[in-house]
Amino acid sequence: MGALPPGIRLVLFDAGNTLLFVDFPYLARAAQEVGADVTAAALRRSEVHARIEMDRIVEQEKGSTDASRWRQYFKVMLGEAGVTDRQFEAMVPLLLARHQKVGLWIHVRPWTKPVLETLRRAGYRMAVVSNADGRVESWLVRKTLGSYFETVLDSHVVGVEKPDPRIFEMALDRTGFAAREAIHVGDLYSVDVLGARRAGITPVLLDPMQAHPATDCLRIRGLSELTRLLPRRAPARPRAA
Repeated sequence: MGALPPGIRLVLFDAGNTLLFVDFPYLARAAQEVGADVTAAALRRSEVHARIEMDRIVEQEKGSTDASRWRQYFKVMLGEAGVTDRQFEAMVPLLLARHQKVGLWIHVRPWTKPVLETLRRAGYRMAVVSNADGRVESWLVRKTLGSYFETVLDSHVVGVEKPDPRIFEMALDRTGFAAREAIHVGDLYSVDVLGARRAGITPVLLDPMQAHPATDCLRIRGLSELTRLLPRRAPARPRAA
């Protein structure tokens, strides 16, 4: 698992697949509507392939948009689970409508709130840095996570998306911390790790399926590992001379 540098006081989080997770039961139902025999369990297994594809697209297709990357993410996930290309195209309107109405990243893992509560009580400050469509803050509030974060950087709102270091620098400016005092936790190497590192922030890769064993950064399998990585109390900030 490795060790963090001393003096960490700020924890930045990605949102999708870090705090909020894909609604696999809905995806399975939508796939069944277009004739595919797919289960939520199969989609959970295939999602790791989609995440790897997302990393590849970001690294190799520099002109790709966030919308095109997420379309490919779902295409790979569903395809690995047995959905044909024709069935996927039939699903696209269903997915778009669902996302507009209630969102596709709506599940919160049972350990997420206890981890956030532990970090808050330990004195850590927290914020969110997410490539999203302008609604991530409202989703966090709806899932009763919003109160843990003093600011939410939504790429659609601020006009910059990860891995551009400027979105991380905005988070530092809003919270008043230096890069050396922060870590960023996210699930995509090309977006979260590289972006945070370019801003001088220590990255932590959330890798629950251990799909990236050779990466050059700290990896955790779940958010609960943060409570072991970080000191039990956030260090006090030095007093001004």
